[in-house]
Amino acid sequence: MHSLANQLASQGYSVASISYRFAPAYRSPAQLKDCADAVRFLRRNSEKYKIDPERIGGFGYSAGGHLVSLLGACTDAEAFPFLDSPAGEPSTRLPVVVGGGAPCNLTHMDKNQRHLVYWLGDTRKNIPTVYEKASPEEHVSADDPPMFFYRSEGDRIIRVESPQSMCHTLRAAGVEAERYTVSGAGHLATAHDQRSIRKAIDFLDRTLKNKNGLQSEQTDDKISD
Repeated sequence: MHSLANQLASQGYSVASISYRFAPAYRSPAQLKDCADAVRFLRRNSEKYKIDPERIGGFGYSAGGHLVSLLGACTDAEAFPFLDSPAGEPSTRLPVVVGGGAPCNLTHMDKNQRHLVYWLGDTRKNIPTVYEKASPEEHVSADDPPMFFYRSEGDRIIRVESPQSMCHTLRAAGVEAERYTVSGAGHLATAHDQRSIRKAIDFLDRTLKNKNGLQSEQTDDKISD
């Protein structure tokens, strides 16, 4: 995330690049908890780091894109107690989310697919509720923050239906959502696609930096290399 952090900083943003625990040593929801803890840390220390605690957005790619999307949409403190914010504790909510190459709904996976067993603990056939709770789209509600997604048509890891469906569900709930699709690149290459990042920064400028500005028409853009 180093080059992206520099780009954001050059546009007037303060950037904190966080880390989180990895599976299989630490299974879900450890990663989400670490992201929530990071947001609380930044809000607790906003004076020290000279940041606006009300304007802490989430920007991630691939697994990171999934996590910021989930943190942005999810308020289920029963499933994830660490999301609860008792009196005096900073909130974990994000006012805007950018998710690149983000899997948004794990309930669409084949029930016997073992691809995520190392992280979620078993197949969707055996633990469907866990897959549901780990799916950002399953938590969408009207009070979710604006979200921007980008991915590649050549992505063999994240299906195009994932961010597409997430955007449709967000819009149906009255939440601003945009999607940008790049052709001619794979999952890893798209992480550094400058046109995607530029559009993401434009989205952040409008929804985070200029929170009181007018919202533009929601679009699904597509370019070809």
